[in-house]
Amino acid sequence: REKNDYSADGRLGYNLNKIIAVDVHGSDDLVKPSLLENEYISNNFTWQNDFLKKQIKKAGATLSSVKYKFSVTADYNLLNNFVYFDTSAMPAQIDQQKFISLKLSDMIKWRHWSLVTKVAYQKTDGNDVLRLPEWQTYNSLYYENYFFKSALFAQIGADVRYVSGYFGDAYMPATRIFYLQDTLKVGNYKTVDVFINMRIKAARIFLKFENVASFLNNGVKYYVPGYPIAPFAVRFGISMRFFDI
Repeated sequence: REKNDYSADGRLGYNLNKIIAVDVHGSDDLVKPSLLENEYISNNFTWQNDFLKKQIKKAGATLSSVKYKFSVTADYNLLNNFVYFDTSAMPAQIDQQKFISLKLSDMIKWRHWSLVTKVAYQKTDGNDVLRLPEWQTYNSLYYENYFFKSALFAQIGADVRYVSGYFGDAYMPATRIFYLQDTLKVGNYKTVDVFINMRIKAARIFLKFENVASFLNNGVKYYVPGYPIAPFAVRFGISMRFFDI
């Protein structure tokens, strides 16, 4: 760290009762912009800047329950002297950028069935230099049980992921940074993976069918401009332990 840079964070937890717990947290960081943000010389790009130090403040709280397997987190983020790369892939600095985030994590179990749910919501202020998907979701539904007199343990299910549409940053290979773009809206697409996990004594076997939803969608989909989502694929693996006798 540079002179006068600092990093401070704190956390306070409290159990309201035997079921619900509250966690309050916060942080404050003051750092000098990176060397890449201040100065860069190459065949394709050249810049020299004297940016002000960046300050990142964060405050939030988490409500959780181990018994009911859920947690809810709310965070407020304040970025002073925020550095970003504009649509020309050149660094720039603004006075302030704010955004909030809400995250929910939950797990429901019923007999041999399990449902895992994760939802994230993000919202920035009026500035258009920090672009985030407003919604992100993850769901996993699976069945697990023992078969053949407990000789085989199997887990069968599916994962579903979704990211809402937004103008995600593009990648510049020459500088290895992400920068703003207004051409291609990415996201707004579901990926579905079907999986089978098995354990037979010392052997572990998995079979995964990735992005099976690609058969139901027309055209190429992107999570990053210029880098399409991988199409349908099948993955198989086996892991086995060997013991000396």
